Amino acid sequence: MQRVSKPTLFVGESGTAKTVTIQNYMQSLDPERFKPLIINFSSRTTSWDVQQNIESVVDRRSGRTYGPKIGQKLLVFVDDLNMPRVDTYGTQQPIALLHFLVGRGQMYDR
Repeated sequence: MQRVSKPTLFVGESGTAKTVTIQNYMQSLDPERFKPLIINFSSRTTSWDVQQNIESVVDRRSGRTYGPKIGQKLLVFVDDLNMPRVDTYGTQQPIALLHFLVGRGQMYDR
């Protein structure tokens, strides 16, 4: 079986145990190989909140490069992705930050 490291969007109707399913999966992973992070979005979640959550679980590797411990992969579960408030420009900043992170493979320094 081939494993692919790609972002996954898990969708379904409300009350179909999406969160429980993902949390159970994340708890079953080898903690030596994976660093799980669960971020719960709400209407008050800001991009700064998301960045702080991610930065809280990574270490400085060299220079301006950060990541999970050597040999680990950071696995992020974002619950209620659609919840952040839409700003005056029609964007949702926490989602825009995740888009940047996934697309570029890095985050910017504020």
